Amino acid sequence: MSVENFGELTGDKNSATLPVVNTLMVLTLIIGSFLAIIACWHGLAAPRLRKGPSGDPRVELLRFVVHGYTRLFHQLKVEGLENLPETPPKGLLLISNHGSPLDPFLIQASLPHLFIHWMMAKDQMGSDARGFWEMLGIIPTDRIKGDTAAALAAIRLLRRGKTVGLFPEGRLETAPDTLLPFQPGGGTLISLSGAPVLMVCVDGTPRTETIAAAFFRRSRSRVRIIGLLEFGKGDDPDEINRKLQQRMRSESGWTQDNTPEPLIHDQDPFLS
Repeated sequence: MSVENFGELTGDKNSATLPVVNTLMVLTLIIGSFLAIIACWHGLAAPRLRKGPSGDPRVELLRFVVHGYTRLFHQLKVEGLENLPETPPKGLLLISNHGSPLDPFLIQASLPHLFIHWMMAKDQMGSDARGFWEMLGIIPTDRIKGDTAAALAAIRLLRRGKTVGLFPEGRLETAPDTLLPFQPGGGTLISLSGAPVLMVCVDGTPRTETIAAAFFRRSRSRVRIIGLLEFGKGDDPDEINRKLQQRMRSESGWTQDNTPEPLIHDQDPFLS
């Protein structure tokens, strides 16, 4: 017998309204909790997060989550922080080797006082996530044909004192402990901007072809801060590239693969 029928038989009209009252109470509690969360976000969390390096509460919340994820799931270890000045220079160009789709997340988590605008291949960005990439300050670039617009966007950010991140190999390394040739764009960007270069090296990362697989494969990742390098504005781009690659090879102890396959538009299916 239902509660409503029981109320009708006993003549107790209040009993018949109990389910309705309970439902309204639950809905009120849910809506009230949701509004309270929004109020706390706008009144307490958002103003504090807005003070972070990105200036965007959404990005700062995401950075907080990524920081915890990289420490717990990938046991991220950061070395060489003593090679960084206490106050890093403004307009910094960060370069790194590139062995895993997780590298940008690991590097960003290692340098929480910086917000890095990564240069990212257009063919890896997907067509439905434009708003997400814009929120993260990503600079889309054509890694095969070259991209003057991307270089100019990076230079504008550097002149505004922002940090730009670049993987000069232009792709994922094909084998562990192996460096690929640096693409010419990195040397050109340094020559045009005259920006100081922060070199880091990442190892111990999940070796996967897709970002989804990398996110769910545990690892013991390490980010090593090699240090700041200075080049003159207008220096020969090829010579800059040669010195960068030589330094990365020397610091990592890895071998050089000078015969990689040509770059192709091999989009990550997770991002398509």
